[in-house]
Amino acid sequence: MKEITLVSYPTSTDFDNIDTIRHIKYLKAPPFSILVVTALFRRLGVEVTLFSTDNEYRQHLGAGKKAATFCRDFGGRLAETAGSVVGFSSICNSYYITLAIAKELKRRRPDIKILLGGPHATATARATMEQCWYVDFILVGEIEELLKAFVAHHESSPDKVSGLYWRDSGDSIHCNPVAPPPVLDDIPQPAYDLCEDYTLDSFMVEAGRGCPFLCKFCSTSNFFGKSYRLRPFDAIAQDASVLDRQFGFSKIALLHDNLFHSRQTLVEFCRNWKNDERTRDLSWNCSLRADSITHETAEELGKSGCESVFIGIESGSQRMQRIINKRLKIDRARQVIDSLHANGVRTTVAFMIGFPEEKVDDARLTLNFYYEMLCRKQAAPQIDMLSPVNGSHYYEEYREQLYYDELTSAMAHQGDALSNVSADYDDMVRDFPVLFAAHYALPLQYLDREFVFECACFLRYAAYNLRWLLVMAVYSVGDLYSLVEMFLEYKKNGSSALKGIRYYSNYDFLEDFLDFAASLPERKGFREECLDHYSFMLDAYSLSDEQFDSLRELAAARDDEVPSSLTVDDRLVPTCLTRKARYSFSEFVDAFDNGDPVETVMPKSAAIVLRTDGEQIVMEGVSVLTAAIVRSFDKGQVISAALERLCENKAGLLPDSISNRQQGFLYAIQKLVEIGYLKPDVKTKGSKAA
Repeated sequence: MKEITLVSYPTSTDFDNIDTIRHIKYLKAPPFSILVVTALFRRLGVEVTLFSTDNEYRQHLGAGKKAATFCRDFGGRLAETAGSVVGFSSICNSYYITLAIAKELKRRRPDIKILLGGPHATATARATMEQCWYVDFILVGEIEELLKAFVAHHESSPDKVSGLYWRDSGDSIHCNPVAPPPVLDDIPQPAYDLCEDYTLDSFMVEAGRGCPFLCKFCSTSNFFGKSYRLRPFDAIAQDASVLDRQFGFSKIALLHDNLFHSRQTLVEFCRNWKNDERTRDLSWNCSLRADSITHETAEELGKSGCESVFIGIESGSQRMQRIINKRLKIDRARQVIDSLHANGVRTTVAFMIGFPEEKVDDARLTLNFYYEMLCRKQAAPQIDMLSPVNGSHYYEEYREQLYYDELTSAMAHQGDALSNVSADYDDMVRDFPVLFAAHYALPLQYLDREFVFECACFLRYAAYNLRWLLVMAVYSVGDLYSLVEMFLEYKKNGSSALKGIRYYSNYDFLEDFLDFAASLPERKGFREECLDHYSFMLDAYSLSDEQFDSLRELAAARDDEVPSSLTVDDRLVPTCLTRKARYSFSEFVDAFDNGDPVETVMPKSAAIVLRTDGEQIVMEGVSVLTAAIVRSFDKGQVISAALERLCENKAGLLPDSISNRQQGFLYAIQKLVEIGYLKPDVKTKGSKAA
């Protein structure tokens, strides 16, 4: 084999709106796994042509084409350009997209050999070969030790390739024995050069593989086995250094499902990162189990430059912790998260609901924990409905009881419904749960599945768009589970024609939630002593259609290039809306974060800023001075003219220690441009230095 065409698995096909896709940064670079595979082929002397499916999809929509024709059109494009072998990577949530493209490619070019690899193709290898006539080979598991034999023997002697599923001339399917997991000391550096055109803040470095735990919902051990491995620190540091020095990535995401099982190893790694000249100035993040962290290790993480940690809690119920085999101690997990925050390390805290054995009280405890994290400034909680992914213990236990009801977990590919991308594959997804289990439902003994689905959707989008209003609403009624029930009852009488995830991801949901929130003080259980503070938060988030449209236009303006220097002749425009406020928004957030009664926040002259990124509304408390400066550029204004008016009318807002009012305002304006509240109009850039 002299050449191969590689095709990455898609993630952006969750969406059919090109504007939404443009705002999601992670969709702009190829998945990390395809960069690893590219490097492996290159080391063997095989020329690689890489197609990023997300990039192809973005161009497809950008050209005004419909999502439903993408698989057909991209398959045709591959048929015109691909060599003799095309390799597809795979994940569970978009597997049917991958297969749809592969089928179209094979239909147009029967001579092409189609190779699949990756976690989902591994988990479904036998069934995929049986159901998909157009797939010629599947390499299962980790392929570092398999590719050399595949390159040499896939045509003449496929039986010599470990871990290979293949067809003989009589169309019989064969499976070769799987090789042991590879040692990670000598894997090549990923093909980072393929990312040099992407403007991202951070990128990934592989830190190791495998997990010694056997949580029932997870399929990691199916792919990597129980073989827990860490790469040498020197190899990790070298990759991080390349990303920093050659490609400008100053933040490093360390890839490993459970990076440090040993606390001693964690401490050693943190100290090495801090002391090594290649990494000491780089921030990093990783995934850890809560029980691998102590107060001391949290301190080491903070000192080393660890910016954030992903922690899977899954359930807030101690009973469910035992059932799902996660076995975390809930109170201890809370302490760990507090320790991380105290040391400046942010957290992403993940939860699930919809386990077959889960009772209402268990779900209520999970939502209580989720709400606690929603109150923490440094926490980003996320919640989803359990999906029976292929290769997990839940899939094996319930595989004969799975059913399809279109209430799909976000762990599966469901953003705009299956039919929007590949109508031809609706039947396949419905008919073959053995291939697409992630799209299927588990039987629930105690919970209503529709409630579980709606609850997960509600929290995902309410927390994303209206976080602190959601927090204030729960605080005012006392219980998140009850608030969700109240909203779902309210939603039954709504006017939106949209259903499922499309409803929650649409502006219709924002309007409905704001209307629901406005009605909350009239409902039973609302705490009257919260009324004034609650009304402030509701007013802060309430937007007219015109204001929301204006925010989206301002968000689009933030995507433009910003000059590195300003002149007094530059014209600035705001990228946010400002509002006067009767309370300090920041004091509200601090009260929630500290667990203090919000009623203790006293009225004061204050201001807030509203921004949006796509559909997300971001609210931030700002000083009256900041609001005054931003408003001075409301309709676009030259800096020199705005300075004159600010010095005349708003000089009293500057600290008394500033004697030169003009320089004080100039400094503040520059800072507001740097953080993104103001943006220069590049078309009117002047020449007179500010």
